[in-house]
Amino acid sequence: MGDNDSGPLAACGFGFLAISRLVTTGLGIRHAMAGDQATHRQWMTRSIALTLAAVTLRLYLPIPLLFELNYSAAYTAIA
Repeated sequence: MGDNDSGPLAACGFGFLAISRLVTTGLGIRHAMAGDQATHRQWMTRSIALTLAAVTLRLYLPIPLLFELNYSAAYTAIA
């Protein structure tokens, strides 16, 4: 895998994911500090789900190899 495998579409997706993780985690911390445990739990659940997107990506990466698909194109689609 080279530097250009993901392309601009995947790069935008990763950027949006990073910003979303920061926002959801920040909101979760903010509600925790305010003592609102129920809302804190909701925001942190969202944060965890976004964090697990990286795990899901890695679970999908072998699929193009198994079906002998173009890896660069498949990586962009998966990302």
